[in-house]
Amino acid sequence: GYLPEERGLFQRARVLDVLRYMGRLKGLSASTAEERASEMMSRVGLGEHLGAKVQGLSRGMAQLVQFAGALLHRPDLIILDEPFGGLDPLNVVLMKEIVREEQARGAAVIFSTHIMSDVEELCERAVLISDGQVLVYGPILEMKEARASSTITVVADRQPGDVPGVDRVESSDGHYSYRAQDGASADTVLRAFLDAGIAVRRFEVALPTLNEVFIEEVRRARGDS
Repeated sequence: GYLPEERGLFQRARVLDVLRYMGRLKGLSASTAEERASEMMSRVGLGEHLGAKVQGLSRGMAQLVQFAGALLHRPDLIILDEPFGGLDPLNVVLMKEIVREEQARGAAVIFSTHIMSDVEELCERAVLISDGQVLVYGPILEMKEARASSTITVVADRQPGDVPGVDRVESSDGHYSYRAQDGASADTVLRAFLDAGIAVRRFEVALPTLNEVFIEEVRRARGDS
């Protein structure tokens, strides 16, 4: 089953007719395709729209229809290209739940995305690509564990002006993440906060996020410090 990034459905056709056609292309009989269409539309929360014309659907609804069509024939391999773009948060949660159900059924799921948190949430393995080149490939946990010793997270009201021996990777809502350079230690980071008189609410050497892994690998590939 395949959900392309560029969505495309017959605008003047009814949703049921479109899904029946998609099912027939995958080898289903007309009656089975209609049964699966009704089943899948209920799964994506659009059961009452089977008789509606595609042109009357919102962008997010049309996307869910196309997603339903990709799963009609219960494929063993599902390929999703930027599947969550254009969906509201509730429908993102819904689609992720369905993806997990398909994984539990035994289907292999491959999806392309720029949102690393989605990868961490749904995948066991990842391929990180930049400028058409594979930077790293393998189990996500192994990628993160290999870089754990240099990832430091601090929760404080502010950060010091300078923390020697580290690069700041991210900051959000009082959470500051650093990547230690060669020879630097977690003690260096903690000392910088304490010497600046900043109260530290939490300090830990933790697994990096996949986003941090990606940034590190891109910088390494480009020769950045």
